[in-house]
Amino acid sequence: MPPPKLCDSCSNGGTVGVIAPADRIAGLLAVLSEVPVLTATQSKGLEWDATLLIDPQGIAAEPRGWNRLYVALTRCTQELGHLTLTQQSPHPRTTSPDVAVSPRREDRPV
Repeated sequence: MPPPKLCDSCSNGGTVGVIAPADRIAGLLAVLSEVPVLTATQSKGLEWDATLLIDPQGIAAEPRGWNRLYVALTRCTQELGHLTLTQQSPHPRTTSPDVAVSPRREDRPV
């Protein structure tokens, strides 16, 4: 089975970056080795075809959080995805928190 398609720009050789709150960077770097994983401050001035924003509320809660969130939201040139982490109890077979994935704009009901 072919790997899942992440985004249109990625499948055509585009670039991808992951932006997350500072306290999540180490854990993400441990599992993501082929894409840049940065804080919003580190990503300032950079851009990618597609950006995955992890825990936007966590970024907003940091010092100067709204400014940093704006920086994070404006790093993509083509596609932006985000994962919103919830505080619900973890699934019995995992130790990680539940993750709610927001659908892309064109997938949302009208």
